[in-house]
Amino acid sequence: MPDKTRKPPQTGYSENQYLSHVVRTVVVALAIMLTIGSPAYADVVTWNLVGNYLFGYEVDNGNYGLPMDITSMNSLTGTFTATTVPGGSISGGLVQGSQISFVNSSDSGCCSAYFEGMIAPDGTMSGTLADNNGHGLFGGFWYTISGNATPVTLPDFQLFEYTGSANCPNLPAGDTGCFDFVNNTHNYAVTGFDVGNSNALSDSTTRTNWGADITSINYGTGPESTFAYFDNGASSANPLVHGSDSNFFYTTATSGSPFEVFADGPNGPVSCIGTTGGGCNIVTPEPRALSLLGAGLAALSFTLMGRSKSRR
Repeated sequence: MPDKTRKPPQTGYSENQYLSHVVRTVVVALAIMLTIGSPAYADVVTWNLVGNYLFGYEVDNGNYGLPMDITSMNSLTGTFTATTVPGGSISGGLVQGSQISFVNSSDSGCCSAYFEGMIAPDGTMSGTLADNNGHGLFGGFWYTISGNATPVTLPDFQLFEYTGSANCPNLPAGDTGCFDFVNNTHNYAVTGFDVGNSNALSDSTTRTNWGADITSINYGTGPESTFAYFDNGASSANPLVHGSDSNFFYTTATSGSPFEVFADGPNGPVSCIGTTGGGCNIVTPEPRALSLLGAGLAALSFTLMGRSKSRR
């Protein structure tokens, strides 16, 4: 009878060499799969505009200068406040990504101009301006003469803890402090987070459709009491998107506690771990990568089982 036993391809490999080649091939393939499936950092890059500037602008063939002192900026909302020479005012300052806009008005109320433009990679700015009243009275363009915006890279998520009603306006009776959660991303929706703390006694939240609980989680140093806050999901889902919320309350916490964030992104659920007072970036492989890993391991197992049977 013919020998129906499976044999390695006739490539000159021995049985062990063949299996070793298969293993190496699958491992390399899995590495490629995981690279494809792993999410990139959200790369939350914003700009710090605080400083002194001189902008030049041209309107109706005339060249003018606009000195401006940007005194403060909110890195989360992108709004900024600024002053200019006496007799004028700056309002509506806003930066979204690398887009900037503001209004320069005369204190007399006679006129105002709407400035909008882009921040270049080197921090210089330029754009167009027009009559802010929509009358089409004038238009032109503007540019930086002196002063540069400074790029700032923020963590994807940040968590800060505060104590007392002065820092936590909605602090319920009986709770001692609050966590202020900040989502700096624009494409990840937070569905929950945990905060490990050996002093955790109780927690609560007034965020709509969210719940709170005390549990125990191992953050790498053994089980630890944990504040847990979570979106109740279903039809009443209320994930925390770009922005912040300080309506997560606790009784007794210590600074520098580990926390873990859970969020939904473009390719599925992700998570990251950080420390309160700081932040964390998305680095956990997404389910797409894990499913590919499982498929690859299944293929490897099937191959090895086939080789094992052929040797019986």
